[in-house]
Amino acid sequence: MLLIWGPPGSGKTHAVMGEVRRLLDAGARDFRLLVPTATMAEHLRNQLAREGFAFPPELVSTLTRFLAGYSKGLEQAPPAALPLIVETTLSRRAPAAFAKVAGFAGFSTYLSRLIEDFASVGCGVERLSGLVERLGLAGPIVSGFIEIYRAAEAELRKRGWLVRGELLSCLASRIQSGSVPGCARVFFDGFLSMTDPELEVVGALAAHAEVTVTLPCWSGADAARESLLKIGFREEPLTVRRRARPAEVIVEARSQAEEVDEIARRILAEHSAGRPWREMGVILRGPETYAPALRSSFEQFGVPARFYFAQPAAEHEVIRFLTGVIEAALGGWDHEALLGPLSMAVSGRDGRFEFHLRERLPGRGLAALRPLGQMDALEHLDAWLGERRTPAEWARRAVSLRSLVRPAAPAEPFTHETALLARSAAAAWDAFEAAVGEAAQWMDAETAVPFADFWHSAAAALRMASLRVADGRRDVVHVIDVYEARQWELPVAFVCGLLEKEFPRYHSQDAVFDDDARRLLAGAGVRVRTSEERQQEERFLFDIATSRSTSALVLSAPRSNDKGDENLRSFFLDEFARRPGIKTEPARPARPAARNPARLVAPAPILDDELRAWTARKHSTLAPTSIESFLQCPFQFFARRTLEVEPAPGRPEERLDIPLQGRILHEALAELARNPREAPLTVLARVFEEYCAEGRIPQGYRREAVRLELERNLLLFAGQSALPKGWKTEVEQPFEMELGDLGIHGRIDRIDIDPETGRAMVIDYKYSSPQTVRNNVKAHEEGRLAQGGIYLLAAEKFFGLQPAAMVYFGIKTELALQGWRCGVPELPATVTDCAPDVFRGVIDQALARSRDAAARIRAGEIGAAPADPDKCQYCEFRDCCRVESVPARVRVAEGVE
Repeated sequence: MLLIWGPPGSGKTHAVMGEVRRLLDAGARDFRLLVPTATMAEHLRNQLAREGFAFPPELVSTLTRFLAGYSKGLEQAPPAALPLIVETTLSRRAPAAFAKVAGFAGFSTYLSRLIEDFASVGCGVERLSGLVERLGLAGPIVSGFIEIYRAAEAELRKRGWLVRGELLSCLASRIQSGSVPGCARVFFDGFLSMTDPELEVVGALAAHAEVTVTLPCWSGADAARESLLKIGFREEPLTVRRRARPAEVIVEARSQAEEVDEIARRILAEHSAGRPWREMGVILRGPETYAPALRSSFEQFGVPARFYFAQPAAEHEVIRFLTGVIEAALGGWDHEALLGPLSMAVSGRDGRFEFHLRERLPGRGLAALRPLGQMDALEHLDAWLGERRTPAEWARRAVSLRSLVRPAAPAEPFTHETALLARSAAAAWDAFEAAVGEAAQWMDAETAVPFADFWHSAAAALRMASLRVADGRRDVVHVIDVYEARQWELPVAFVCGLLEKEFPRYHSQDAVFDDDARRLLAGAGVRVRTSEERQQEERFLFDIATSRSTSALVLSAPRSNDKGDENLRSFFLDEFARRPGIKTEPARPARPAARNPARLVAPAPILDDELRAWTARKHSTLAPTSIESFLQCPFQFFARRTLEVEPAPGRPEERLDIPLQGRILHEALAELARNPREAPLTVLARVFEEYCAEGRIPQGYRREAVRLELERNLLLFAGQSALPKGWKTEVEQPFEMELGDLGIHGRIDRIDIDPETGRAMVIDYKYSSPQTVRNNVKAHEEGRLAQGGIYLLAAEKFFGLQPAAMVYFGIKTELALQGWRCGVPELPATVTDCAPDVFRGVIDQALARSRDAAARIRAGEIGAAPADPDKCQYCEFRDCCRVESVPARVRVAEGVE
């Protein structure tokens, strides 16, 4: 019996693999190499296969898989069983110490993990209860935990389930009293430490075979080392191997995005120099923060990578879809809740369905959705809600929900990424079936329950499930967490995210058993870790991460977070930087090269004669707003007016936007002009409610806040004295006129007429700030707008009046009058006083711009060419015009473009 003991990088795995190679060379098949995880076993098998060794896969396996051959009649508790048992116990009768927190999300999960901590080290509830009394640890919180632990253990016994620690102890007893056929030698490698039940298995195997165990030299493995030495293991200490020190670089990036792009750039540079992808890897403390960013960056830069992480099943699109539909059903088919899942690609519904569903928000019930079609499967689910069935029957029915999932046919060419997506969808469905089966197994088999009760258990099982998608590619960059990295040796390694609280992470003391209590328990033989020991593990993990490379090691951290706040760099990184010979380099800005560079071409007009003729007929007359839409951007006009593309309806809480607020205020002002004796707030209240009812806008804080703001602005207008008194007022005046080959129609908000002189003042209300109103006047003078001049022309040509002023009246926050006047001294100075020829120029310029726009529309001009790019952010077609797309070749690595 041999214990190989040494620090990270001392060659423990190298020594074991050397012995394994020797046995394989000799044709031996009576040995086993056991590691903690399936991906570690796969990595070692692949490494040996690349070296030319052929052998049965079971020779290199996980401890769990190896022991499965000895576990007949023993059943480990399903992953979700303990959390469900704890949650049920808390809901029935929570201990007094937990009464205030028993219903909090996550509390049952916390208690179940604490139970697992004790069970995994072989400390059942009776042993723990005795130690608590003997060590003086009793108290309301500890007593409450022991009560929950006792109830959970009793429920597990009732069902014949064992937690992992108990299962290992039982298997150790079986192995001790039996035999291990075909195993003359057993190697344990890759374990950071070993629990007491795992050590029992090692001791049992040592009675029948020659056992070799490797353990790292750190404080967390000291107890396991001492236990192995006590049962007769011979120790072989190792020191750090004398190998060439890799080139070590610290990269400083401005942001996480720049950091991961720099990693991609360096990987591309290495690969361009001839290094295979498989000789490079990225080591993470955990996948939560950096794995998505790396995945996105590698996809953009074309870096093939395998991510060695299990995905939470509940986060997969298929599971989110099924969960969303079921929970919407249990919630009474609220249309808002249905919008999310039924908008997913796996629902099989196109964008039109989402469009029409948005129109019906807010709403409830399937009856209102029947006109949309594709409701049969949902109505089938709806029929379950009033029934009671046994858990097994509910599980069978839940499997039939597969008919709800309608994935799109894969696109051609069928790439590896497409294959991974298909595999992940299949794995997600398998996880769903396993979860509902596990829920049925957990619940009372003979009791009929509502579907809601069954789904509560199934959802809990799904939250505990994880997915691993098979990825057999060999020549890829490896993205692994630091625990996985302990058996890897990579020529080029990247360690990213070196920030405080990311790497290292910080661990607080446990709320039930603090560090002092845990030290007392450890002294009595129950080795549950303290927060101090967990913190020491962070240092050890950093040592592992920085000892994996043989040629180049790159460590990195971003200076700022997504908000622009400065990050606190990891103290580990600062210590590493003080080593001699460490270089620090800034990240170099990099962008992926275009995979299919497009040629720069001028926007093409409509070339077909029939289509141009149809467009000319469609736009034989134009409204001022249409002309201004074209002057801003021909593509905007084409999409909005020619194609009549409608944007998706906003959510109910988003519908009361600025344009709608402006329409409400316009309508209220028009009614007040017609009925000046009616109270302004009464008019506004009536108009506001009509628009809200028509737009299905729900009651809420935002609706009330908008109403109050509209009231303030209306009262502000009602109290104004800027407009001349005694003039006759006409509101909402429609017009249509032919000006040669140009037809124009529209509606003027207000025309005030001087009864003595016949002069006319055109007023256009703007629900805009004073600055926006000023910008409109400026844009008109620069030829980018035409509405004001057209309205003056309509007053002259259509209404037969003498135009004397054009006023934009801004009514938001404060009043703002801007525009042009000619002989109307009653208006304030903010309205520009013009000479007759200048005033006439406003009309003539607007007419010329309108005729030019009409000619260009009839010529088929539709290119995306915004006159004011700042307005693109408000355009409903900004996501499809692609005006910002400028193909360019960008150097991302030496020799790579």
